[in-house]
Amino acid sequence: MSDVKGRPAFVFAEHGVFVALAVHPVLFTQHIVMLCLHGARSVELAAIADEKKNKGARGSVQESHPKEESVIRSMLVWGCLILTQGMAHAQEIRQIDKGDSTMKTIETERFILRAFTPEDWSDVRELSIDWSKAPGPEFDKWPTTEEGAKGLADYFAKSANNFAVCLRNAKKVVGLIALNGIDTDKQLDLGHVILSKYQDNDQDREALEAMVTYAFQNNDISSIVTRNDPHHREQIAPLQALGFRSINEKQKGELVITRNEWETLRKK
Repeated sequence: MSDVKGRPAFVFAEHGVFVALAVHPVLFTQHIVMLCLHGARSVELAAIADEKKNKGARGSVQESHPKEESVIRSMLVWGCLILTQGMAHAQEIRQIDKGDSTMKTIETERFILRAFTPEDWSDVRELSIDWSKAPGPEFDKWPTTEEGAKGLADYFAKSANNFAVCLRNAKKVVGLIALNGIDTDKQLDLGHVILSKYQDNDQDREALEAMVTYAFQNNDISSIVTRNDPHHREQIAPLQALGFRSINEKQKGELVITRNEWETLRKK
């Protein structure tokens, strides 16, 4: 699951380990800078606490912490560089349903596609652990600890474009479908992560079909692209069954379908 046109995804920090989330480039920029500032402040507070501890034990203030100060400077510089890159892309991508932050609810025979809530963290953690075992690069994986899953669920809940794939009867979240952004060619980037138990080219296809239909009906787009690891057959199978096709020889996992193709297939 990748960002629009394969650009860097949002980086979520979990005890110094960085994992990726596919999001809009502007949101990526905002969150990564917040991450750097938060990390810098955490290091600073830790240094102050150590200094106070040493002062109390020895009756004198210890030397400054050049290592911690170097970390702070590095994180801030890193954040500023990413901010610059993010702003350069900001003009090329626009958000979905600009001006409308209301989450829509989509219902199918077996699923309800709805907004995430912070209370979904346990299901999100199960999904994260399952996703960590799927084919694909490490940077595209999610945090798997309880703390990380809670932060992830909270993040998902703040976006109107991250849909929780929820079992209608069991009320359990078994997946995520994200509308990541629309480029200047009116191509929408869609990403999805479904619990492997439901990746059977039947249940996952049902949820994806509902989302693709919703995306075409509610957005001024000409096509939808989804980028996947080419070796993740279970991830690609339902997309191909829905009519998505590969047009990029270098990126076999990149699948596309146009509005005309989608509407024609639905009429058959």
